[in-house]
Amino acid sequence: LFRVIISSKFYYMSGLSLVIINRDIKEYCFPSLMAFFLICSNSIIFPGIYTLLIAFGYVAFYKIRYGTFTIKYSKLNILFLLACYISVFSNLYIDYRILMFTGMMLICAPFYVSKKVFLFERKILSVILFFFPVVSMIAMYCYLKGINAFAQEGVHIDLSFSAIYYHPMWLAPIAGLANVILLWCLFQLQNKCFRCIVLSILLMSIYVTVVAASRTALFASVITMVLYIVYNARNVKKIILYLLVIGFLATISIPVYLEHSTQIQNKFEGGKGEKYGSRSAHFGEGFDKLNESPLIGSGFATAWYRGVLHKGRLESGSGWLSILFQLGALGAIIMLFILKKVTRVFKYIRHDRRLQLFVISLLFLCLHSCFEGYLLTVGYYIGFVFWLLISHIICYPDMVKKYKLNFES
Repeated sequence: LFRVIISSKFYYMSGLSLVIINRDIKEYCFPSLMAFFLICSNSIIFPGIYTLLIAFGYVAFYKIRYGTFTIKYSKLNILFLLACYISVFSNLYIDYRILMFTGMMLICAPFYVSKKVFLFERKILSVILFFFPVVSMIAMYCYLKGINAFAQEGVHIDLSFSAIYYHPMWLAPIAGLANVILLWCLFQLQNKCFRCIVLSILLMSIYVTVVAASRTALFASVITMVLYIVYNARNVKKIILYLLVIGFLATISIPVYLEHSTQIQNKFEGGKGEKYGSRSAHFGEGFDKLNESPLIGSGFATAWYRGVLHKGRLESGSGWLSILFQLGALGAIIMLFILKKVTRVFKYIRHDRRLQLFVISLLFLCLHSCFEGYLLTVGYYIGFVFWLLISHIICYPDMVKKYKLNFES
């Protein structure tokens, strides 16, 4: 009888373990796969945007299946789309990109809501963000092994490094955002051994940001990290401790970074004497032409460059200025109202660490978008992350109250 009981317990526990493992696989396998598809789209791993579209489809399927359609939380998104279409029809130019952007907005914006959808967004965003450090370390491995999709014959890797991507500007925001996420992880860990490991990964990720040669990604991540450190430094003792640690790390790491920052230095030199630095050609004409159509802009997916209106070009060297130049004051004002709604979550971030991660990630993307354009771009993974983040954060206060959710850390 004893043997039967023991045997029964063994099979019960084995079956229970299989159920738990199977549940975890279902819960995180697909989100992880979709995150990898999303971030590695348009790379040598997944050429083209096909995996990006699969990730879009996965999120859309889940939200439509488990959510209820409503426009209560997405009125500003509708107005923003309306501004896009007004700019298109007023300028007598329509492009398939406006239809793709509409599709992305319908997926990201809170048109389908429910408790299950809200928690799904929280999970999928977490998984996507945690994949940025992973891809950043893949890039570090590529650097050490000389793997470079942007390789040019006779040009040193420090002057044109993009790892698995076809252009360094696709790699740079990954490394920049990875820096911010790794710093957040550093503050969540209590184990000193794990902290040392994450700190080492952070220093390598900063190195990837340097060799990817994006000034905006580097400085946006540094500014975001400094603000997050200040936010967490609640007393003088902690401030002094952080300053000592940062000073020590800077002393040993900055010389190494400077040695491999040739391309960044070249970009600074190239932009000297120009009003807007290396973006002068884009910004100058954009502001000049904006005077001709200040309300509705030049039209969605257009940009002025060297006196010619380029159609089918999605960005103007800056995400925020792209909105202003393409959609005019109408689109820019609506976007400001969207950003204003983000501030409603500030009273929650002290108690929800995961929300802190979302907010600082969005802050990085907002700073990065000052001199990089992807806010109106569909085929670029980072634009999807931006709109999904901003929609989730905007809905956060209402969802927490409506479903009585508690994310106390």
